[in-house]
Parts: sequence; structure tokens; C-alpha cells
Amino acid sequence: MCPNLKPNHKNYIIHGFGIFLLVGGLLGKSPLSIDKTIPFPGDFQTRNFSPDKIAVGGSGNIYLLDKTSRQIAVLTADGDVRFAGGFGNTQDAFFDPIGLSVYNLDVWVADRSENRFIVYDSRLNFIRVETHDRFYPELIAVDPWGNIFVYSSLTHTILRKTQSGWDLLPFIDLNTQTSISDCIEDMEISSDGEIGLLDACAKNAILFNRLGRLMFTYPVSVADAKYLVPVDAFWLVINKQGNGQELPAGEAFQLETETEILDIGYWKDRIYVLTSRQIFILRVHDQ
Repeated sequence: MCPNLKPNHKNYIIHGFGIFLLVGGLLGKSPLSIDKTIPFPGDFQTRNFSPDKIAVGGSGNIYLLDKTSRQIAVLTADGDVRFAGGFGNTQDAFFDPIGLSVYNLDVWVADRSENRFIVYDSRLNFIRVETHDRFYPELIAVDPWGNIFVYSSLTHTILRKTQSGWDLLPFIDLNTQTSISDCIEDMEISSDGEIGLLDACAKNAILFNRLGRLMFTYPVSVADAKYLVPVDAFWLVINKQGNGQELPAGEAFQLETETEILDIGYWKDRIYVLTSRQIFILRVHDQ
């Protein structure tokens, strides 16, 4: 059901194939609009592939991870579908995959229990395995310069890998921030290098600059917030039911989907919403 819209607000109602975006004058000059939908190809059912994580590459390729079947897939911009990973004893087999991130032509998959990353090229050809003995990775993100950031709940720290290798000390030690709990639900990095954390217990979104210095803490009013999304000059917080909030303005909006949101990716001025049936692509643009 669509909620009643308050008078004296400019309202955007964009719908397509079971998703509705209701924005009641909340995003100012950067409203969201539906761009297109991508139904899952038939190969997904054949491979018993049910993705629950999404990331988007610089070429427009869409990368998907199924943590249960331990497979990764790419939907290329030219319509090709490729798979990698799975069960087994090969180097590119996963044991406990929990997330993926993309930079240029490299795709990184975090294998939590094994304390390692499996790195592929853009077409999911295996490149190498990187191991590390100082973390139990929970979240992974990459900045615009190709630095890999990993959050570990075990140590409550963020580690960084640059082109020169892993830093000897934590890039951000969250244990020194008494206002930040150990319930970090999401970690994302904006196009200008800001590192955003979603603290589910304290109900805050915390922003650090690219040097790792704390900048802002914004209260989150969305119940059971799950996803933190950097778009243009602002951030969005969204839960599985599509309830959202713009930061720093704090205004609310609603994404209504036919099924719950499993994950959200982003690339340039597009937001990619993953559900159990398809991918919705929303555009961020000027009015």
C-alpha cells in the first residue's frame, strides 16, 4: 500500500516491475528514478545460484555472490554470464564467503573463516589468493584509489591494503572510539574516499575521512537499518523492507519491493537493488 502523501511537498512516484520509489520532496536536487530491471538469467536456476551479495565494476559488469552455494557470477555489460568458485579443494573454491568488492579489473571475495581473499579478473578468471593472519574479515570495501579496507569484528578494527601491501597497524582502531559499538552492520566508501560505517546498536552512521579521521556521526531513525549507500554528496541508509533515510538531512523515503532487499550496490550515479528475483537499477540525477 502506498502511504498518504503530505500536502505541499513535491512527490516523485516511480514504478516498474514490482518496485516503487516514493520520494516526498526529500532528496532535493538528486531524486532517484527507476532506470531498468534485470531479471535473473535461466543459468541461475540451472546452477542453483541464488545471490545474496552484489557489487558493480567500472565497466558496468554486475558481480553476484551466493554465500550458500559458494559461487560467484558476473553479468557482463554485453549480456554474458560466467560463474566461478563453488565447493571443492581448488584454489578458487570458497569455504565461508561473506562479501565481494571490485576495483578496475580485479574482483575480491572475502573468505572469512579461511582469513583470505580470492582475487579474480573482471571475467572471473582466477588470479591469486591472499591470506592474512591478523583478521577475521566481516566487511570489505575498496576506495577510489584501489586500497582495500577490511572490518574485523574480532578485533573491532579496520585494516587497509595499499599497493605496497598491508599496513602494519590498523588503519582505524574502533576500540578507541567509545561511542562506536561492535555492531557494525555495513561499511562503504564514497567517491571522494569517505569511509562510512553503519552502527546497528548505537543506531548511527559514522563517517571518517580518507585519512581515517572521524568526521561526523549521524543518528539513524530507520528501524533495523541494513545498508549504507554513498550517492553524490550524501548518504542513504536503507533496511530490508525498503525504508530509507537521507543523510545528513535525515529525511525519510520509501522503496517498496515485492520481496525484501537482499543487498544494495552502487556505481557512479546508479544504485543496484538486489532481490530474490531480479536486480532493480535506480538512477541518481539532478532535478
